[in-house]
Amino acid sequence: MRIWLKRLLKLSLFFTLLILFLFFIDRKKTIHDISKMNRVEIYDRNNELIYTSFNLHEGNYVSLDEISDITKKIFINEEDKRFYKHNGFDIYRIFKSFFSGSSSGASTITQQYIKNLYLNNKRSYKRKLKELYLSIRLELDYSKKEIFEGYLNTIYFGHNLYGIHDASMYYFGHNPMNLSISEACILRNIIKNPTKYSPILNYENAYIARNALIKELSLKGLITENEAKNALCDQLIIKKMKPKLYQDSILYFKDLVLEELKKYSISNDYNQTIKIYTNYDSLMNKAIMEVINENDEDCAFIAVDKDGYYLSAIGGNNYIESSFNIALNGKRAIASTAKPLLYYDAILHGYGNIKLMSSPTSFKINNKTYTFKNFGSIYENRLITMEEALAVSDNMYALRMQVLLGLNGVSRTLKTFGIEDKESLNQALGTTEMSLKQLLSFYYAFNYDGLKTGFKAIKKIVINNQTKYINHPEYKQVLNKKACNILKSKLSAMFNTYNLIQKPTGTRIKDKLKIKIKGKSGLDDYNSYMIGFTDDYVLGAWTGFKEMKLLTNVNAKIAPKLMVLNAINSLY
Repeated sequence: MRIWLKRLLKLSLFFTLLILFLFFIDRKKTIHDISKMNRVEIYDRNNELIYTSFNLHEGNYVSLDEISDITKKIFINEEDKRFYKHNGFDIYRIFKSFFSGSSSGASTITQQYIKNLYLNNKRSYKRKLKELYLSIRLELDYSKKEIFEGYLNTIYFGHNLYGIHDASMYYFGHNPMNLSISEACILRNIIKNPTKYSPILNYENAYIARNALIKELSLKGLITENEAKNALCDQLIIKKMKPKLYQDSILYFKDLVLEELKKYSISNDYNQTIKIYTNYDSLMNKAIMEVINENDEDCAFIAVDKDGYYLSAIGGNNYIESSFNIALNGKRAIASTAKPLLYYDAILHGYGNIKLMSSPTSFKINNKTYTFKNFGSIYENRLITMEEALAVSDNMYALRMQVLLGLNGVSRTLKTFGIEDKESLNQALGTTEMSLKQLLSFYYAFNYDGLKTGFKAIKKIVINNQTKYINHPEYKQVLNKKACNILKSKLSAMFNTYNLIQKPTGTRIKDKLKIKIKGKSGLDDYNSYMIGFTDDYVLGAWTGFKEMKLLTNVNAKIAPKLMVLNAINSLY
C-alpha cells in the first residue's frame, strides 16, 4: 500500500509542477485566449446574416436561469458532485478513478467544457495535460455559474444537437425550463452515449436507463420518494421536433462553407469574429424547400452561378436526421442526363446533324444480344434528329449513337473530367455513377464554352473587420468550345414543340417558367433528375432513396423539375 501511495504522491507532484510550469510560461496571455469562442458568421448574396456559430457549433444559447432547477441538480450530481469545491480539476476523483482502474469519470465539468470548446476526444497524455491546464486558467477568471452555463450549452446530445435548449426542444418539444425529472434523466443519460441512450434510436435502453437514474436520485435524497414514483410513471413521449433555428438548406450549406474554410490559413486565436460572404440565395432556397418538404423521398439540389459560386447545396430532406450531403458526396446512376455527354462526343466527331431510327431493335455485341425500349414503349418509328431525340429523351437514338461511336462516346467525355467508367452500350442510358455536383460540372462546361471551374462556397473572408481573403474564380478549358455551343443550342429541345408522338419531357413546367431555359431530365427505376441552366446559372435536382429503393411515387419523379421551376422563378 505504501508503494502505491508513494507513486501517487510522485504522480501528483509531477502534474502539479508541470501545470505550474505551463501556467507561468504562458502567464502573459490573457484569459480571452482560452475562454472566448470563435464566432463564425455566414452571409448570403445580399449580405444578410444567415448563420452564426460559436466554436463551430450552432444552437440556441440559454442562460442558467432558463434551465429547470432539477435539471441542473441532476447534471451536477451525476457529472461532478464537487464542482463547486474544486478549482478546475478534482484530485479526489483522479485518485478514485486511478484506484478503480477506470479511465473515465475523472473529468470535471470544467474539463469537459474545455474539451467541448477547444480539444478533441483523442486520448493522450498531451491532451489531458492541456485540458487540466486550460481548466485551471478558466476557473481563475470565470465564475462557476458561467462555466456551468457554458457547459450545458455545448454538450452533444446526439442527432446533430448541441446544447440543452435544442436537445430539450427536439426530444420533448419545450424549453429546458420545463424539463421534468424524467426528461432531465433522459438527457443526462444521452451524453454518456448518444447512440446507445437515444430514445429515438434505442427506446428500450433509454427507458431502462431513465428508471435506473430516477431510483438512484431517490436513494441519494436528491428527489423525494413521491417525486421518484411519479417520474417512473411518466410516459416516455418523444416529440422529435427539429429546432427551427435554421432551415435544412442553410445547415447543409454551412457544412460546405466550414469544410472549405479549412483550406485557408486562419489563426487559432479564440477571440475573433470570422465573417464569410457567399452567394447563397435565401429566397431561392426557401422556394426549393417548399418542394422538398412535400416529399418523403430523399431530395438534393445544387445551384451555381457563372463564376462557379454555390447558391445552394441541399443534401437531403432533414439535416438532423442525416447531415450526409448526397448532392456533394453521394454517387448515383445519372440516367438520361448522360445523353448530352454522349452527344457532345458525337458533335465532336461530326455526327451532330445525323438522323437515326427511333424504333424497337436489338443490339448484338460480342456475341451477346441486348434489347432495350423507350419509356412507355412509345417510338417515332422514323428517322429523328438529335434535337428531337433530346426533346423526348429517345433511348433508341442514344443507343444507336453509342454503337456508331464505338461504345466509348460517353467514356471519352467522362475522361476529360478525370472520371473512369467501363465502356458499355448501357452508358448511353446513364448507368455511370457520379454525384450531382460532378454531373453539374459537365453541364456547366456545356453552358460556358467548355470551361471547368472548381465550384466554391466562399467569396470573401473578413476577420475582425479586416478582409483577409477574396476567392477569385479560376477556369480551365476542358471541352471543345464550338462543340459545347452546338450542344447548348440543342439543349432547349425538351421545352420546344415538335411533330412527335412522344411528348417533350419539359412539357409539364414549360408554360410555368418565367423565362426560357435549357436543360435535360433523367429518370430510371431509382433516380429522377432535372438539370436546368440559363446564361447566369446552372441548376441540378435529384430525388430517390439513399437506400437504393425503387422510386414509384409519381410526385417524387416530377419533384426535380418542380425544384428547378421554383428556383428559376425565384431567381428571375
